[in-house]
Formats: sequence, structure tokens, C-alpha cells
Amino acid sequence: MSNGKLGELARQLLAGTLPECRPDELAAAVAHIATEMVPAKQGNVEQIRKALACLNNARQFALARGLAIAWREEHDFDPTVDKRLAQALIDLGSLDEAEHLLHEAIPKAAALHTPNAASEALELRGLLGRVAKQRFVLSENPDALAQAIDIYGREYEQAVHPCWHGINVAALLAAQTRLGLTPDAKWSVAAVAENVLRDVLEQLQEKPGDHWLYATASEALLALKRWDDAELWLYRFLNHPKTNPFAIQSYSRQLREIWQGNSLRGATCADRLSRIIETHEMQHQRSWSLSSQMLKTLNEKPDSFEINFSGEGMFTVTAIRGLLKNCASIGCVTDSTGVRMGTGFVVSADKLGLGEAQEPVFVTNAHVISNDVPKAVRPDAARVTFEIESLGKDNPVFHKVMPQVLFTSPPGELGIPAANRLDATVVKLDKWPKGAQPLATARHLPLPSSKTRLFIV
Repeated sequence: MSNGKLGELARQLLAGTLPECRPDELAAAVAHIATEMVPAKQGNVEQIRKALACLNNARQFALARGLAIAWREEHDFDPTVDKRLAQALIDLGSLDEAEHLLHEAIPKAAALHTPNAASEALELRGLLGRVAKQRFVLSENPDALAQAIDIYGREYEQAVHPCWHGINVAALLAAQTRLGLTPDAKWSVAAVAENVLRDVLEQLQEKPGDHWLYATASEALLALKRWDDAELWLYRFLNHPKTNPFAIQSYSRQLREIWQGNSLRGATCADRLSRIIETHEMQHQRSWSLSSQMLKTLNEKPDSFEINFSGEGMFTVTAIRGLLKNCASIGCVTDSTGVRMGTGFVVSADKLGLGEAQEPVFVTNAHVISNDVPKAVRPDAARVTFEIESLGKDNPVFHKVMPQVLFTSPPGELGIPAANRLDATVVKLDKWPKGAQPLATARHLPLPSSKTRLFIV
């Protein structure tokens, strides 16, 4: 990629626009800002804020994390930068690191005594609630659930506009009831939801361009069991010109993880809202998310996908069955702090000339696991989780990477193929995931045509 194109991509990012480019080109543009422009004091904090917002909204959390860390190393504290970094860390699964960052950032923001800092301090405190909420999602620990309600509840009681934190209070109180726990006596789901809805409608008179308000109204109506109204506000949210993939995924995750929405079931309001969102994602983002509850439904009722998504041409029943068959052999690589570094998959060692037939090995990128590639995690610090294996467990099942690297080839130059630069690493794990089988390998690549489709898990 030419220096001129690299500079133009960086300029677009700093202006708050996601460039139309390949993923590797976007990564190069972010690296250019982080390693060349930031240390040279080029660009200002407003530009970095716009770039970080742009990356998070596009769900490019690893890139946002790297850029925010680079800025923080060279400049004074900025609450917006720390907020974007905390958001990225939470979505990357690094909850402990995010919590530590937030506990440091909140008093710093309060000490600045500026309108922006005051606004961001509220957001930062809310993100602490999201950390606790995510811990509950991962473990269903009732103590984590109570902590999340307490954090959100304090902000709900004090905020000028209570809807942002209040909607989480309502959702988490409903989760307590669903789990058979005694709900917090200070609030009721209906009372909080009514207050949230009232606040949303008042704010929309002044800020009709705030797309988050439409999602919040939909969730409040869900809590109030007003199904048709909840659907109406969801459609308004999805069709709002400012709604982006980050916002859609945030509401979708809330429906699946907190309200137990299951688009393959269709029995509850949360089920119906989830199906609407997932249909939208299939049509506009060419993606489909699968929760553990949905996987259980598919196993029990194999025709549930066809029943609920008939007519959606992107994902056929045959394609879904093939994808699910291979899911058990696909793992997520994290570093020792839990930050997601990338993914990989299990294949047979003999197919790569590295061992016996049916002896499984784990293949990932060299920029993910390597002793030599900058920013890659070293084998002795890498862990791998297989989501199918971890279903139903209180915590993810972690596998350590064995220190001996069976094969590695570094990344090459962007857009320049080279036989000795494959960006690949092959390793063994300390133990093999339950149910994982070596993926089949093809003798030839499929011929590209208008009918050829590539599915990525």
C-alpha cells in the first residue's frame, strides 16, 4: 500500500469516517496513527476521540484498544479516550483490566470539573456496571448480578436522565425474578420501566437524532410486556440513520444474555425482538449470532431455523448445519489477561506434514501466537477456549498452548503474496477440547463465481 493511500485512510479515521478498505489496510492505517503520528504529536485529542468512536462503532475493538493505549502513553489523561478503551476491553473480554482502568479514570474525570468530564464520568461509572453484568452473564453468579444492580441503581437514582442506567436496572431485576432470586426490594421492574419510558419520550422531544433512545424505549416496553409497541420502537431503532453495528449488537446482546431472547423459539417478546434484529443483521451485515440457548433449540428442533428464518437466502438450513458441525473445532485465543487475540481451528497433523494421521494440531495466525512477531502473544502466555466445550460451564474451559511451536511463518507485506510469509502458526494444546475433531481439508480452492459463498465462523 502506498504512503499516499495509507495517509488518506488515516485522515478519514481521524475525521471520524470508517474508510472503505480491506481489514488489513484498516489495521495498517491505525498502526500508522499509533506508531508514527501519535509519538510525533500529530493530531489532537478530538481527532483521536473520533477515530476511537469510529472503530468501536464498527466493532474493531482490538484496533481501538491499540490506538487508545498508544495515545495514553504519550498524552495526559482524557476521559473520552479512557471510556472508549474501557468499552473495547469489555468487548474483548478483558474484564479485570477494564475494571482497573475504570477505577482509575472515574476520580480523574471528576477532578477535571469540565462539562465533558462530568458527562464522561457518568458513562465511566455505567461501564463499571457493565463489567459486573458481563461477569454475571459468564457465570450466572447471583452476587455479580446483585453488584450490577447496585452500580446501575446508584446512577439511576442520581442521574438527571435516568433512562440509560434505569433500563439496566429493570432488565437485571427481571433476571433476578427469572432465576428464582428475591428481587431488590427498592425497585420493581414495572415502576423502573415506566420511569425510563417517560424519560425517553421527554428526551426525544429535544434529541430525536439520538438512536440509542429508540432502543431504550423498545427495551422499556419489553419490560412492561407491551409486545407490539416494543417491536415498533425496535424497527424505528434499526431504521434510524445513525444506528450502527455496535449499537445493534449491544441491544441484541442485551436481549440474548439478559432477557434470554431466542430467535429460534418465538415464545416471548424477547424472542420476537431477537428474530427481528437477526433478520436485519443477515440482510445488512451478512452475519448471524448464536447463543447457547439457540444451540440447544437447534439440537432439540433441527427445523427451528427454517421455521423462523424461511426466505432468508444468506443462511440456508444446510449451511447452518455445516457451520454448527464445525463449531466445536474452532477456538478463541486469549492472552494471560483474557484479551481476545484471534481465533484458530483444529486440523489433522498429517495434512500439514507435522505428525500422524488424525493427530490434532491447532492452527492460528502468526500475528496472534508467535515468539517473534511484535504484539503477538507468546505461546507460554496464550490460552485457547472452545465455546461449544464451555457451554453450560460456570466459567470458560481454558487450554494452555504447549511451548514448542510446530510451524510458524511471519506475516508478509500488505497485498504482496510470498511463499515464506504465510502469517500462520501451528501448535499443540495441553489437552484437547471435548467433541473437537480435525476439520476436513480441501484439495483445491473453490472457483470464485457469483454463486460462491464463503462462511466464516
